[in-house]
Amino acid sequence: MLKALIVTILAAVLGACASGPTSPADEFDRYAAQVEVKFRQVEKEGYLWRDSERLLDQARQARKTGRHDEAMTLARKAMRQAELAEQQAKDNASAAPVYPTNP
Repeated sequence: MLKALIVTILAAVLGACASGPTSPADEFDRYAAQVEVKFRQVEKEGYLWRDSERLLDQARQARKTGRHDEAMTLARKAMRQAELAEQQAKDNASAAPVYPTNP
């Protein structure tokens, strides 16, 4: 019983230490990859917005010059645009004409 408890505690501690702290650059790279995946999904539906990819490019430039906060802000805007484009695609898929009735 005691051995099992010690092994469990060690596993939890070592697991927490294994992940380690992430740098802002690593965080940006992971988020930018998620944005790219979202872009490709929306692009398949034909609803990728005109400026979304430009925002991500600007975010990457900001990251290269060390402006991590600005890079994350631009990447979040790009993700938001992709999410809105995805919602637009869903809304337009079920669009139907509405005919007014005479009162």
